[in-house]
Amino acid sequence: KGRYTSVVRPDGKIYFIGSGCQALATPGSGDVLTGIVGSFIAQGYTPDLAAAIGAYIHGMAGTLAADNDGTFGVLATDVARNTSKAIRDILN
Repeated sequence: KGRYTSVVRPDGKIYFIGSGCQALATPGSGDVLTGIVGSFIAQGYTPDLAAAIGAYIHGMAGTLAADNDGTFGVLATDVARNTSKAIRDILN
């Protein structure tokens, strides 16, 4: 995983996700991403769409956390805490 994420569907179509920053390279950040994706699957989204939406929101939440705490001061809990703000910003 680098700055960009690609979600590859079984039919070969690819979603490229450009949100996020190096602040996401922190222990537990992947667990937060898994929780976000899982929540969208639980809401009835297909796994490929849940992965794409989740990766985008996760990236935005990481960027918001970095804006508040600095790139090197972000914890996974900061990413989780900024998830709802990321969703709100997307919807607005």
